[in-house]
Amino acid sequence: MSLEEVKEKLIKEKEELELILSEIDKELNKVKESDEFEASDMAEKFEEKQDFYSKKEVILKRLDDIQRALKRIDEGTYGICIKCNNKIEEVRLKIDPTTDLCRRCVS
Repeated sequence: MSLEEVKEKLIKEKEELELILSEIDKELNKVKESDEFEASDMAEKFEEKQDFYSKKEVILKRLDDIQRALKRIDEGTYGICIKCNNKIEEVRLKIDPTTDLCRRCVS
């Protein structure tokens, strides 16, 4: 996969995640606005909020990873391990194009 294809793939994933994040924020606002509920609903509402916050946290982490990978592409350092400066194995980049460590440095 060429660098331009990787960049396009990352940008597309970023856009999709931003849409999902927007939907999660809308749902969170609905849950927050519906704070008029019975005491028996409190545990359910709490779990619902926690679920949304957990999903949001995962998406924000992935968006951060994508942003860093796009920055490395723009800087010309994509595919280079940030720890040892060796080339990252192509198979690792295919599995996760946002990875910034080679196999040796992950261990």
